[in-house]
Amino acid sequence: MRICTSCVDIRHRTVQEVPLKVQVTGVCVMKEYMNILEGLVEQLTLSAILEMLERICHKKAENLRTHWKDEDSAKRWDKAAKQIENLNVDI
Repeated sequence: MRICTSCVDIRHRTVQEVPLKVQVTGVCVMKEYMNILEGLVEQLTLSAILEMLERICHKKAENLRTHWKDEDSAKRWDKAAKQIENLNVDI
């Protein structure tokens, strides 16, 4: 995956080599992620993607409870999972 050099320092050649902060804020990198996500939605359906996101949120909540004893953050991840579950539509 190539990215344009106007978004990041010319030393970086792929998304994997780009610092996380640049990946999150770089417009071209975000477009690449959007294209990847769109492809996944086309292959799997929006419902399947939302279900996976819900499961990921629950896993993150459990990890925060188990390994970090961070109940506040875990509750926020569980809340996100519940919101995704409520949002999920079968398209």
